[in-house]
This record gives sequence, structure tokens and C-alpha cells, in this order.
Amino acid sequence: MSQVASVVSPGLLAGVDIGGTTIAVRLADETLTSVGRTVVATVRDQPAAAGRQVVDAIATACRDAGVPLERVAAVGVGVPGQVDGDAGTVSMAVNLGWTQVHLASEVSAILGVPCTLDNDVRAAAEGVRAQRMLGDARDFIYISVGTGIAAGVVIDDVVRHGAHMFGGEVGHLIVEPGGPRCACGQEGCLEALASGPAVAAHVRSLVAAGASTSLPRAEAWTAAHVYAAAAAGDTVCRAAVDRGARAMAHAFHLLGVVLDIPTIAMGGGVTAAGSAFFDPLEQALDAVRASSPLAAAVLPPDLVHPLPTGYEPGTWGAVLLARKGRVPAGTRVSAGEGVGTRSTTALPTH
Repeated sequence: MSQVASVVSPGLLAGVDIGGTTIAVRLADETLTSVGRTVVATVRDQPAAAGRQVVDAIATACRDAGVPLERVAAVGVGVPGQVDGDAGTVSMAVNLGWTQVHLASEVSAILGVPCTLDNDVRAAAEGVRAQRMLGDARDFIYISVGTGIAAGVVIDDVVRHGAHMFGGEVGHLIVEPGGPRCACGQEGCLEALASGPAVAAHVRSLVAAGASTSLPRAEAWTAAHVYAAAAAGDTVCRAAVDRGARAMAHAFHLLGVVLDIPTIAMGGGVTAAGSAFFDPLEQALDAVRASSPLAAAVLPPDLVHPLPTGYEPGTWGAVLLARKGRVPAGTRVSAGEGVGTRSTTALPTH
């Protein structure tokens, strides 16, 4: 890979939040005011093109915002899976089909600016923490439910990464031994039961077995379709939603027993269903609470906090990563430089 260098001048921070379905890019200026936001489709199973995919997404965001790509002075990227931010590598991203991708150096080589990586949900948790979306809470878990399920664990006001950068991979808690096979290879993972694709797949399996649903036959069903139909009274969709909610409640009980953290913030594409998502979850949590005094103690009534509609912790967390990797104006940056993670700087709300 060629070593590309350029002079970094005052400019924009690009925060890139990579998901299994979409890539969201936020551009922010030096005052951390949002300049633009763009969403493009994720291309999976092409690890050799990962760096170019990120740069193309940033270029699209710049075009949409009407600013030149050359104004981007630093990049922050949140990636699902096992991410070594200090090395700038994605060791394993199951839902993307990536292994051992040197993403930070690839992006830096193309753009000539520093690129900083972290796990996407841990970066989002840093955004929630820094923007004080939960007030003065110093201990909380942020859980994102979308194509996959993962968490950022904040203890004593610090996002915890874990010894092997797997801290927060709650989607791979086994909540139903012998249950559906997960993309990670295990059976009965939370992600295989309660993620968006899992909920939609369960409806398809019930219909294939003879159940009747109000969903249009010709449509490619997504979790959004399922939650909307469940809220409207479709019993098959409600069965799939309830199964996912029970799995989530069981996972929350496990987290409560192990970590005893009083607050769980929730976001991600699936939670955009609003009450259609949260009401069944609260009902499932109530059932677990009723099972024992211990369960009731570790699952307090005000445990779950939906993030505000429209708030996007993933891109803001990635902007925060970009700011951490930002180098002084006039510094020359080559591929591989400016790689790091674990920002602790406060980010104002905009």
C-alpha cells in the first residue's frame, strides 16, 4: 500500500458508524456543530474493499453537504465486532464478513488524514456518556438493537473495552441453549433471537409452517414490518416480537446479576419501532421480575431508557473518535499515523 501524505488544515471531522445494513456518516466542524449527515448501504463480505467503502461514504456525505472532501481533517469509525483501536485493525466483524482488516491505515492512506477506530457500540456509548444523555449517570449500559445486538458498558464514567476488546458483546450471550444458530457459530445467542433479522426470520418460519399473517406476501419483510403488524394485532408477528422480548429480558437479568448496573439505555434501528418494541420488552421484564425477589432487585422498574427519537449516538461517538485523533494544523500525516481509540473528551449536544 502506498504511503500517501498531505498537509492537514483546519477542517471537518467525519464520524462513520458502520452497521450490518447501513453506514451513517456525520460531518462536524471544529466547534462540533453538525454540518451534514448521510446514510449509504453497507456492502458486506468484501474486506479488501473496506477502506475504500468508508472513504466513498465520506465522499458522498461531503457531496450531500456541499463541501469538498479535502476539508475532512480527521476520521473516526465505529465498527461492529472485535476492534483493536490502538492498532487500527478490525480483528473480527461477523456481521460484515471482515477479519484482520487494517482499516485505519487504509483510510489514512487514501485520504492522508488520521483515522481512529473503535467498536461501534462502545463508541456510541461514549457519545451517550459525553453528551450526558442520561444526566449524571456514571454507570450504565448502552444497548443497540439492529442487524446485530451489542453493548457499551460504562462503569465509573469510563467505557470498558475488556482484555480482548470483546467487552459488551451481549448479542452473543446464550439465552436459549439449543436455540437458533447464530452467525458466530453458537446456538441460542440473544442476537439469533432478538435482532431485527432474527425477528423477521421467525415470522417467515412460522408462516412457512402454516401460520397466517396480515403481512403482504410479496414484500421482503423486515423487523419494521413485523413490529408494526404486531402493534396492529397480527398474532404471528406478535409471537415473534414476544419471543425476542423474552430473550432480551433474560439477557438483562444476566447483566443485572453480573454487573448490577441500574440503567440500560437503548437505541439502534429496531428500537425505532417505539412502543411496539418497548411495551413487549417491559412486559417480559415484569414477568422476570415476578419470578424472584433477586430478579426484581436487579431489574428496577426504571431500568430501561429509550434514547430520544432522532438522537444518533453512533455517528456522534465516531465524531468524538475523530476529534481524539485530530492532529494540529500543518502536521503531515502518512498511512498508519494518528491511529488510536478510547476518547474521554466531552462532546456538547447539537
